[in-house]
Amino acid sequence: MSRQPRFAYAIAVFLGLLAAFAPANLPLESPSFATAILISTAIFGAAGLFIGTLWPGGAWRWGLWVVAPGLVLVTIGLISSGQFGSFFRDDLPFLASGLVAACLGGFIGARLRKPATPASEAS
Repeated sequence: MSRQPRFAYAIAVFLGLLAAFAPANLPLESPSFATAILISTAIFGAAGLFIGTLWPGGAWRWGLWVVAPGLVLVTIGLISSGQFGSFFRDDLPFLASGLVAACLGGFIGARLRKPATPASEAS
């Protein structure tokens, strides 16, 4: 497995910041909670897919790098405000769906770039 360049992690974190702020900046007239989660999930999945396609060595682990900025921002907000009820009701669904989508996107991107070798060829 080849190593990724160091700037790849910075790109993944930058894409994570874009994905974290993108749903709030879309020109939609107050979307429903379900619509906002679907849009956010799609953006995180696309970011994971993009970074996984560029550097397939990380596979699903790119999703962790993509979600990390949002997780840090939400954690800082939770610590400073102490509103745990709001966190479980509003933020946790976005973090969970974003994590799953980004990891799945990174995995799919890596598989598209580097197809799996059959077991008979591996030996």
